[in-house]
Amino acid sequence: MSDRIYNLNDIIRKLEESVDYYQTELDLWEKVTRNHKKDSGDFENLSKNFNNAKIQQENYEPSDYKEICVYGRNKKGYCQTYSIKCYEYEETENTKAKIEYETWRKPIYILTVDGIFDRIAKRIEMDRNYIDNLQKQIEIAPQIYDKVCNCLTTLHDVLENDTKCISDKYGTSSLRYALRDYIITNVK
Repeated sequence: MSDRIYNLNDIIRKLEESVDYYQTELDLWEKVTRNHKKDSGDFENLSKNFNNAKIQQENYEPSDYKEICVYGRNKKGYCQTYSIKCYEYEETENTKAKIEYETWRKPIYILTVDGIFDRIAKRIEMDRNYIDNLQKQIEIAPQIYDKVCNCLTTLHDVLENDTKCISDKYGTSSLRYALRDYIITNVK
């Protein structure tokens, strides 16, 4: 099916697909839990600190560029992968080590396990906000769609009917096309 949107049902379908995307991400991040050593400390091996998530090297990056990833399927059964970087470019209270490179790369600061969980918590909150926003958009879509369609119909009628009497010898109105082009380029 084409990605072009033709009617209200297509608009609502696209919004519902976005809700599904963020809901899948939210569900996966909420399942990530923390492991501790017997003395309540963090494991030296970063991946041992997490359940339901995997630490992996970012694609095409040096080994210090790690990300935490969760994997799952959405309602349609499509595989989804979501990731969060495990490093910063500036030192914060959630960073523990600075990695310097002898190349053009900026130094990076590796996040602590607490820092990674802070990022997960922020992502969960962001996903909840996106879902709420998208559901509100789905709720008001029919009213907004009707308003826009009415405006476009009125605009079309003005361009068609009011410029008909000044057509050139080929039956076209330069004014109509000039106004149409103006609307396309200037209405945002």
